[in-house]
Amino acid sequence: MDPDSAQPWDLPGLDITGDGRFSLGDVSAWAIHLFFLPGDAAIAALAAYAPPIASFLELGPDDFGGTVSISISVLAWLIALILVGLAVNLVRNFDQALTHWLVSRYRDAQRAIRILRRRFTSWLGLLRQRRQARSPSIIVGDLKLEAFDASVLRCYANAGEVNILAATDIAERLRVSLRQVQAALRRLTEFHLVERAFGTDEGREGHHITRAGQIYLLEH
Repeated sequence: MDPDSAQPWDLPGLDITGDGRFSLGDVSAWAIHLFFLPGDAAIAALAAYAPPIASFLELGPDDFGGTVSISISVLAWLIALILVGLAVNLVRNFDQALTHWLVSRYRDAQRAIRILRRRFTSWLGLLRQRRQARSPSIIVGDLKLEAFDASVLRCYANAGEVNILAATDIAERLRVSLRQVQAALRRLTEFHLVERAFGTDEGREGHHITRAGQIYLLEH
């Protein structure tokens, strides 16, 4: 064949049929060759490294592609498929276990962050209360609140261990509109009787009663 007339697929290394070019026939020939490769390789190894056994079994190069080669090749490819399936299953199980571990660690980290945030906000609230308790500028003796504002303040005083309540919680307890509660909280915040805080369920913002608010309720 003229080298100048060679086609892109005319690769000598792929021409297994010997017709001087790579074609569809070479593809099928390569497939058959690969299928018989385990059996032929086993017969060749037996003939090279254990001639007495190969002679006893009457196996040699003439048996390449024969019945024995077919049997060995089928068995080898079945074992290969089983091993590939086991490897895929192992990788999948490892991926699932790793994903579960990462998700668990992520949730643990989120839980730890929430706990730290709540502790930090509680510490800030306690610090503010102590600072207000030491401050001489808080005078509540002459302060007079509207009846509704005083009711809102008492809700915070009776919150117990919850300590921090959102405006919606107060609205539900007093059975009033949220707008009324928000207006009362603005007034109470201006008088330093309540202050903003974080730590309610689901991370909602809320308020808690201050030292001045507690003093007000004791005096009124």
